[in-house]
Amino acid sequence: MSDFLQTVRERVVIYDGAMGTNIQLHNPTLEDYWGKENCSEVLVLSRPDIIKDIHASFLQVGCDVVETNTFGGTRVVLGEFGLQEPPVLPEASARNFGNMLMYLPMMVGSSAN
Repeated sequence: MSDFLQTVRERVVIYDGAMGTNIQLHNPTLEDYWGKENCSEVLVLSRPDIIKDIHASFLQVGCDVVETNTFGGTRVVLGEFGLQEPPVLPEASARNFGNMLMYLPMMVGSSAN
């Protein structure tokens, strides 16, 4: 059995939440979004400091699991922002964590708005 499943059997596992809300609290500029207003996934590459700060704050309050900032990282969604070839979001997002986490799920939302 994986360590994660064993942990879930033993206790409640706390996930992070409200990534979008926390991003907005950092007041990213249109330039931070590479001109792709509200495409928060590009912040993984353009402003990793913001994403790292948010992830660190989740860990500081006791989250066990912090998800990657890749919810809209599908070709369909990124294509709506003119990013036909999606940047390497999963790899970049994972690198932002370094050795901070035991569990790192990659988030991918639906491909429709």
